[in-house]
Amino acid sequence: MSAVWISKDSWEKVWNALHNIQVRQNFAVQTPCATLSGNGSSARLNIDLPGTAASSGDGAAAYDGFFKLIAIDEEVEVPDDEGEGTHTEILHRIAVVDGATWEPAAETSGPGQCFVDNALFEVDAWISEPLDDEVYPEQPVLDKIAVLKYTPFQPAAEAGGTEGEEDYQPPVPEVPAGVTVELLDEIPFHPNRILYHPLGRVFLTWNTETESTSMEIQQDHTSGAVFMEAYYSGMFACDLEVEEDAEGNPQFWISVSGGTFSVSSKLFQVDPFEAEFSGAGTLYLVYNPEGFELEEEEETPVYARIEYSETEPALSHLVIGHVSTAATAGGIVFPVVAQQQKDDFFILLDMDVYTGDFAVHPTEDGVVVRAGSTDIGNLDDTEFGEDANGKSIYLIGLSDGTDYSVELYCGDEEPESEYKSFPIQIATVDSSGIPHQVWKSGSIRFADLYLL
Repeated sequence: MSAVWISKDSWEKVWNALHNIQVRQNFAVQTPCATLSGNGSSARLNIDLPGTAASSGDGAAAYDGFFKLIAIDEEVEVPDDEGEGTHTEILHRIAVVDGATWEPAAETSGPGQCFVDNALFEVDAWISEPLDDEVYPEQPVLDKIAVLKYTPFQPAAEAGGTEGEEDYQPPVPEVPAGVTVELLDEIPFHPNRILYHPLGRVFLTWNTETESTSMEIQQDHTSGAVFMEAYYSGMFACDLEVEEDAEGNPQFWISVSGGTFSVSSKLFQVDPFEAEFSGAGTLYLVYNPEGFELEEEEETPVYARIEYSETEPALSHLVIGHVSTAATAGGIVFPVVAQQQKDDFFILLDMDVYTGDFAVHPTEDGVVVRAGSTDIGNLDDTEFGEDANGKSIYLIGLSDGTDYSVELYCGDEEPESEYKSFPIQIATVDSSGIPHQVWKSGSIRFADLYLL
């Protein structure tokens, strides 16, 4: 049998999935099946077996696992409208509980289990407020949806701007990652970092004859513990932001978080990016060694930035994510943002492989030419500052007719001496401070050159 080659990423996904097998009961499947989910260390092999739930007295399937929806009807005495007495009304609430440990009298149960990647979140039993005020003669029918909502960790942020001024941004406290139960009218357009998992639906109806509310629930989640896959949240994380315009229509913004990346071992800081959604396109990390044209308020040269475009940039770039489109039943077109690059450290251009005599490497403030030897003299490490940007570095042999020496210089102005060799180009340095090695032949023999 011939060999089969697979990528390293694919092999890691298969290897981790085989070591992370989840067997679960699923009432939505008729025959056993398996699915592969996640990537890297979060890869998982899910094996779903047909559910065999017991039946309640009315013949309906009775689910008693994690995140079961339970109707709670409570009789209460409320004052008459005339204020001359009281009457009995039934208030309707719902609970999301662990059906196996639910205690109706105490209205308590054990926690439900929700896995986000490989992290376990235990979610306590949740009971709503009375829902009767949700329906009335002008809105006699309403359905709501119970969901699990995962919110990732949000770091604290210091205040920005000047307090009392328009640019002031109040401090933001640290928010730990968590999973909560919420009862919504609908699952909203939401940022990538937020995850929702539907549990079931609640149907409320107002009876105009009896002036009372009736409630029914539909259990949709019937597979025990919940498994979610978190969105990428590292550097250059692609996201979707939603706002409402003056008419109440959704306005969509595409955003990418900031980060750092390396070009030939030199680090660059890239600012966060935000742009109004304009249709399908691609999000790029673009590098320009000559620097982008500065905006009016910018003073520091910018060599890398995020771009959102339908066409591929002509400059060096990496694809960070893709923006596609979808539409609701009402015809609202909205973006779907998919993360492409999920590494937390970005290397755009490979470092020069040459490491011999006179190898040039970037530094925080410029470049350094490593020590090298020649037949007429040797040099230690030599640093050049930012004035080397956009220029070339040369090595030249010098002599006064008796003694010989070697010197490195930057630019076109050669050192003064009675006799000189031909200059040897060691490297060029682009305007962003990235060196590009020219000399790659180790030590230098000036005996092979003529002295002028």
